[in-house]
Amino acid sequence: MDHLRSNSPDPVVWCDSRRRGRCWWLPLLALSAGCVSDGTLLEENAAVALRSARFQARQDLDCPGAVVNVLSEKEVPGAPWGYLYSDYRIRAEGCGSTAFYDVECRDESLCDVKRVQP
Repeated sequence: MDHLRSNSPDPVVWCDSRRRGRCWWLPLLALSAGCVSDGTLLEENAAVALRSARFQARQDLDCPGAVVNVLSEKEVPGAPWGYLYSDYRIRAEGCGSTAFYDVECRDESLCDVKRVQP
């Protein structure tokens, strides 16, 4: 059984509290774990933003065939240490009427739709 015994030193400990400077990257890793790369958030939330605006426009314009399109989009940081959210300016047209909406989406299931002036 001696051949199973290892004479190698202890495995490398990547984050040893006795060695300063060894763990500088851990907070960065923790922060980046929940981050979304540029543009990804906008792409993920665009469909639900359009769906939400279309639903609201159909009610506001009393037009089941209302058509919506994105005029502008941007990623907006939340309060300090808050989450990013996406912001869209959307135009809706149908049945001879037009409406504009600001749609803020925090994720693919939660959006806030506000009718605004052009």
